[in-house]
Amino acid sequence: MKDMNAIRATTLLSALVVRHSLAEFSWASFGENSACKLEVHTNGSRTSWSLQDNQTYAETLEKCKGDCQQQEDCYGMEYHSDGRCILLSQAIQYKDPILDSECWQLQRSSAIQKPKTKDVFIMLPLRLVSNSGILAEQEYLDILWQTITTSGADGFMVDVWWGITEPFPGHYNFSAYRQIIDQAKQHGFKVQVVSSFHRCGGNVGDDCYIPLPAFLTNASGIWYKDAEGNEDQEYISLFADRVDVAGRTPLRMYSDWLNAFASEFSEELGSTIVEVMVGLGPCGELRYPNTALAAWKFPGIGEFQCYDEHALASLQSTALAAGRKDFARPPSRAMLGNRTRSPSESEFFKHGYATVAGRFFLEWYSSSLRKHAEEILAGARKTFGNRTKLTAKVGGFHWWYNTHSHAAEMTAGYYNTNGQNAYEDIAATLKKAGTDVLDFTCLEMRDAEQPSHSSPESLVWQVHEAAARHGLLLSGENALARYDEAAYQQIFSYEHILHSVTYLRLSETLVQYDNLQRFKRFVTQFHGEGRKLHESHDSTSSKKSTNWMKSISTSDPFLQRSAAKSQSLASALLTVVFCALLFLKSP
Repeated sequence: MKDMNAIRATTLLSALVVRHSLAEFSWASFGENSACKLEVHTNGSRTSWSLQDNQTYAETLEKCKGDCQQQEDCYGMEYHSDGRCILLSQAIQYKDPILDSECWQLQRSSAIQKPKTKDVFIMLPLRLVSNSGILAEQEYLDILWQTITTSGADGFMVDVWWGITEPFPGHYNFSAYRQIIDQAKQHGFKVQVVSSFHRCGGNVGDDCYIPLPAFLTNASGIWYKDAEGNEDQEYISLFADRVDVAGRTPLRMYSDWLNAFASEFSEELGSTIVEVMVGLGPCGELRYPNTALAAWKFPGIGEFQCYDEHALASLQSTALAAGRKDFARPPSRAMLGNRTRSPSESEFFKHGYATVAGRFFLEWYSSSLRKHAEEILAGARKTFGNRTKLTAKVGGFHWWYNTHSHAAEMTAGYYNTNGQNAYEDIAATLKKAGTDVLDFTCLEMRDAEQPSHSSPESLVWQVHEAAARHGLLLSGENALARYDEAAYQQIFSYEHILHSVTYLRLSETLVQYDNLQRFKRFVTQFHGEGRKLHESHDSTSSKKSTNWMKSISTSDPFLQRSAAKSQSLASALLTVVFCALLFLKSP
């Protein structure tokens, strides 16, 4: 038997000892007594095929090959002398010696092989389920499903709100979301679920108010506070993660909810539900609530959120343990200035952040955030096992990126100055906790559209590099609602580094005829099936209308009805229908 190093050195090309053609297919054998393998871990151990790979029984080797050829996502098969036929959903990288087994790789003719496309999702409206747990009327849902189908998107993202699904401690009601998932199955949609442990309302794009569970809203001492003592109840303070609240800690509450969700949707995990994005802070993002709209406006630096009693106790304990009693307090209001100001107007963001005391504070502030994420995500991984992908979302604080302090990132909990790489640290934490995907925002933004101190493009690339180094998939979203060609082109410029993209959001504006057609072309291109997006910005509406009409498929009845009349009538009709259903029939 070869030693470990020799096996590692075995490459696909050297293993192809037999080749023969079967009309549209060709097969490459790794030889007799071989087992298919994917990769070598750093500790030298081998991976085993996941449970998602399909094991059947076939009387002959040729029958096993035929079964593989019938499935578009089959890359090879492993056939055993006892008749086991394992169809492999990933490309083979090397072999291992094993008796009575043969490893074969399938190679499809380039003329017939379909490229492996990347998924496009679309966020559902926030007001889909009422605060009392009642789902919107079916006529409204049918419009949503038809719009998704028409666009060509692969599925949708839906917020499953904590404040709706746990009306009483330990009592869960997922009935409305059960209907949504069941209908997704019927339509063949893939679903990204967000465990929304935050309040809806008070952030950019929020058009609803969904509070946290009623048994929490009157609790005291568990909320974030800024230097002025202002309390933020959008998300429980991470410094209260282990504080007892009516018999349970917040960490236990998150765990209980995730277990209840996994139990309710056990059959759909890994099939219809392809990802669970675990809520870790405001807007579901791993961050502090530093930019609540009630007291902040762009491009303000934001506010540190660490002045509640538990945060102050944590900092004091950390400082005393380090022998630095003088570092036991966070920056004062006098040093910080107002959250709406620029870094140059704040003593801390001009100089204080680079002092020994400033560095100590920032390391404590950011590491506390990462610890919060690690504990919740590690628990989620135990709950879900390998049944579905786990995702964590990171916010895109791109303003002040081109300054030394990176002030907006800093108040969010991203320590990206003083020689620190915030996103490297975050990616390492996510990977350690068993996360599969890092989701990031602001993909639609260009540097040229922003103030000189901002660089969303550089920020996206920094996050990408951190995710790649730690073996995380990168998915992304647009941060703001955009319907223009420039935004779609900017998102598509990252296509080669993205696992998937999720568009914000399905709305009455998106279903307007021109907007829906533009989104549909973007989906087609992201799937690798269409031409490069390019649209003349000719102001002549009739010329645009002609192009839009020609692009409608004759097999698409939803858009045929809209095309029967002029573009303006079609746009108005879709918008009126959608708005009426949205505002009159949704709860």
